[in-house]
This record gives sequence, structure tokens and C-alpha cells, in this order.
Amino acid sequence: MKIYSRIADVVGNTPLVKFGRALTDDSKLFAKLEFMNPTGNIMDRMAYVVLEEAAKSKLLLKGMTIVVPTCPVFGASLSMVAHSLGYNLLLVTTDDLAERNIDVLKHFNPEIVLTPAKKGLAGAYKKANEIMSVRKDAYLLGQYREHLLEDRHYASLAQEIWEDMDWDLDIFIAGIGSGGALSGTGHLLKKKNSKLKVIGVEFAPGFEEKHSYLKCCVHDVTLHNDNLLDEMMTIPLDVAANASQRLAQDNGILCGVKSGAAAAAAEIIASREENINKSIVALFPDSTYGRGQVLRDV
Repeated sequence: MKIYSRIADVVGNTPLVKFGRALTDDSKLFAKLEFMNPTGNIMDRMAYVVLEEAAKSKLLLKGMTIVVPTCPVFGASLSMVAHSLGYNLLLVTTDDLAERNIDVLKHFNPEIVLTPAKKGLAGAYKKANEIMSVRKDAYLLGQYREHLLEDRHYASLAQEIWEDMDWDLDIFIAGIGSGGALSGTGHLLKKKNSKLKVIGVEFAPGFEEKHSYLKCCVHDVTLHNDNLLDEMMTIPLDVAANASQRLAQDNGILCGVKSGAAAAAAEIIASREENINKSIVALFPDSTYGRGQVLRDV
């Protein structure tokens, strides 16, 4: 039996499982269950890698406080990794935090500084830099400049998928989100199979206004991988929610609405005549617990 010394070491190596209404030995629709990371979210991978890189480069030393302007979703992942590795954490985020995000963060008890929501991420960055000017024992982590290292963030994810699929993958599907998982993983998978199709999934307009606790500031995925996407799909919230419920009922997979959106897109793609017998992997990034629970109030 393998025993881990710290929870951060459990990040990654998530399972790949079949899903769909009629599972057979020949089924080729698979889900990469990233919600089985410690905080129930794919962002645990990025949190682990950026802090590991900073520590290896000697920019982040034991006893230092990590200062980061970010969204609450990534803040929870950073809290888990930072506390596991022995660092203090100061999150700078906007003051429109949803109650359930506050509840999650309180469990980790990081230092939190709120900035006016109307000033957006720019306001959070400005405040973080002000904090850095007076705190000499701190390291500034910038989530949205870290996309420059996105291949490093998701190299393990791409390799896990490729190996688990026995080097046979035709289509990769993932939500747009902040762009890192889709862009980094898709880019690396295309290097392994130049014919592979990468499909991005986004919610129909209005999703983040209704479910602000799932909101995370985004950067445009096309900024750093212009030719990555072969197709973009828009999934309405009710379709994603229904898909999430169906996954629980048909396959026993208890996942969040973002995973539901990926599943709904994957089923549409798989139903096309040209994709018969194609191997398809959909990325399931979130769980149905805590900040991922939206099914009851769709």
C-alpha cells in the first residue's frame, strides 16, 4: 500500500472511465475525472505546479507568504497546496464573493484581502502589488501570467490521458474556463497525434451572472494557441445540468455542471456519423460538492 506524506502529492493521476447511456465493451466515450483531485477541481494541478516551480527556482522559500490576486476557485486549490507544503497564503480577490466560496476558503483560513468588484482583476493586481511593497517576506504569484507555463502545468494531464488511452485518441473535449487546461493539454496531445481534434466547450450567456461562485476571470485561449481549437460548442446551462444528473443516474458519476457541459458536448460529437468508432475523451473538471453544486437552483 502506498502512503502519501502530504495531500499535495495526491494531485493528478486521476482515473479515466467510460460513460454514456449504453455502456458496452466497444464504447469509446471516456471521462477524465479531474474532480477527484483533493479539492474536487482541476485547478489543483496548476496550483501544485506553480508553487513547485517557484520553490525549485528559490523564489519561494520556507516561511514566506504567497500573495496572489485570483478567483476563489483557484484560491481554494492554492490554499490546499500552500498549507500542505508549509507556506502562508494571502489571497487578493474581489468583494463580490458568493457565500459558498467564503465557506470553502474559511476551512483553509488564508489571509484574504478584498478589492472592489467594479475594478475587476486589475484592481486585485494593483492591491497585491501594494502589499508586496511593504511585505518583504512574500512572493507574488500571478495566475494569469502563469499561462506562459501552461504546457508545464498540464504536461502530466496530457501524458496520463495518452498513456491510459494506449496511444489511441481521436478527439479531446474540455471547457474553455481560464484556457490553461484546454490549451495546455490540447496542445500537447496534438503533438502526439497531429490528426487529433480539440473541441472547446463554453456555457451559453448568463451562466456566470446566475452562478457567480463558479466564476473565475479568464484570458483568451486564442492568445497563446491560435490554431488549437477545431470547433467551439456552446452548451445551455439546463442541458449541462441535465447531463450531470444523467451521469449520476446512468453511470454513478457524481460531478458538477461544468463536467455536465463537457459530457453533453461529447455525446453530441460522438453521435455524428463521421465520429463513429472514434475515441473521445472529455475532461470533467469539477465535482458536485461545495462550490460546484448548482443542480438544485438551475
